[in-house]
Formats: sequence, C-alpha cells, structure tokens
Amino acid sequence: MLLQQFYFTTDKRNWLSVRSVVSNSHGLTKGTLIELSGVTIGNVESVRLRADATVEVIALLDHAYQSLLFSDSKLKINSQLGLDAVLSGVGLELVPGHSGQPLMNAATIEIIEPKSLSQMMDEMQLQDLADRVQSIVANLEKVTSNIADRQQDMTDAMINLGVFSGELVVISKQIPGLLGNLNGTSVQLQKSLENIDGNFTAALAPAIDLMQNSSKVMTGVEGTLKAVKPVLRDLPELVSTANQTAQSMEQLTRSLNNHWLIGGEERVAIQGADYVELMPDAELYQSAD
Repeated sequence: MLLQQFYFTTDKRNWLSVRSVVSNSHGLTKGTLIELSGVTIGNVESVRLRADATVEVIALLDHAYQSLLFSDSKLKINSQLGLDAVLSGVGLELVPGHSGQPLMNAATIEIIEPKSLSQMMDEMQLQDLADRVQSIVANLEKVTSNIADRQQDMTDAMINLGVFSGELVVISKQIPGLLGNLNGTSVQLQKSLENIDGNFTAALAPAIDLMQNSSKVMTGVEGTLKAVKPVLRDLPELVSTANQTAQSMEQLTRSLNNHWLIGGEERVAIQGADYVELMPDAELYQSAD
C-alpha cells in the first residue's frame, strides 16, 4: 500500500504509457504494481470498461528500465495465493521480450490472463484422466485376482526352489573331487600325447628313409630314360633297316637254292626259256668211249 502511494506521487512524465485489453479486470485497479523479478518497475494508471464489455488497462513503466523493455514484452496477471497477493491484492508481472526492438510509448502490450477453473480442467482433461485411473484400478484388480489364483503355483515353485538349492549344495561339495579327477586326466592325457609323439617320430624314420631311397631310384630312372630316349627315337629306323636286311637275306637264300651248282640234279627254271635237263655232276668228269 505504501508503494502504491509512493508511485502515485512520483513524477511520471518520462515514463512509458502502454495499453492493454483484457476480458476481465481480474481485480486490477488503479495503482496495481508491475514487477520484474520482484522489483517494482511501474503501476496501473487506469482501468475502464469498454463498450464491448472488455476492459482497457493503461499502465505506466519506469523509463529507468527502458533497456529491459522490448516490443514483444508481455504483462502477466499474478493471481497466485501468496502473502504478497493477500496483502496487496492482484499484481502484474512483466515477461521480458527478446525482439531487440525497444518498447515504444503508447504501444499496445498483451496481458496474459489467468486461466479459469473450467479452462484448467479442460487442459488437464480430468475426465480422460479419471477414465485412465479407472482402467488402471480394473487392471490392478485383475492382477490381484491372478496372483491369488497363482498362489499355489508360487508355493510349489518355492518348494522346488528349495529342493534345487539343496541339490546345488551337494553338487558344490562334489565339484572339488571332480576338478581333481579332471586334473589327473589332463596329466595322463599329456603323457599319452608325449608317447604318441615319440612313437610317431620312430615310425616316421623308416618312411623318411624310404622316401629318400625312392628319390634316388627316381633320379636313376630319370637318367636311364634320358639315355634310352635317343635309342627309342632311332628304333623305328633300325627296325625298318632290319626288315629290309631280312628281306634281302630271304631273296639271297632263294637264289642260292635255285642255283645249278648248289641245287644238284634238280631242274632250274630260267625266266623266258624252257626247262633244261642238267647233267649230273659225275658225268661231267667221265671220258668219252
């Protein structure tokens, strides 16, 4: 109240005058203070009812805070139930803008009005919320019923879990012995592998010797094949020459067999002449009577 009286008597000739139109005065009166971050920066100059039943509010803002006043700044009616509201009534709060353009004198500024109970209920969608709560309660009842139905199953499961836990304890006691047996088996397996390795090396030595001897034999065979290769290349010609020689020998043998000196008393056929009776060889050496 003292602040309002102070602002009534303050020189306001350089202050900015702004105009707003609201649907309801919401308790705003002349002298209602305007604050920014809890600091009073102005007050309401007049409140009047217009012909269209709306309310025109004229407010004055201290020029000392002009650097904080921009063209997109707004006024918000503060109707919260706080101690300040109880003592001084409804107030206005400046919502700073960000346009960077300074707020001019006689400019129109928007006032954000408080929401009515019906508006808040519409925004909160209480009916939809109530339906959801009812659905949740119904689902909860089903879950509770299912839990009751499953109680015996849960009891059986707990009994089985106890039996399993006992068996697990027994198994855990047997594990050290099993690990010892496994370790002994591992040692025996290692020895067996070492014996196999030695036997394999011993068995592999004759095979290595055989491979080496085979390599030597193959080297000798390769040399023999290289030596025989020229003979094989000339073999057809040798066979042909031998064949011709055999034919010549056969012809010579026939000729000798048919010669009168070798053939004896046999008759020799001369090509192009009659057969001639040859005299025996004894007759050649007898004297004539």
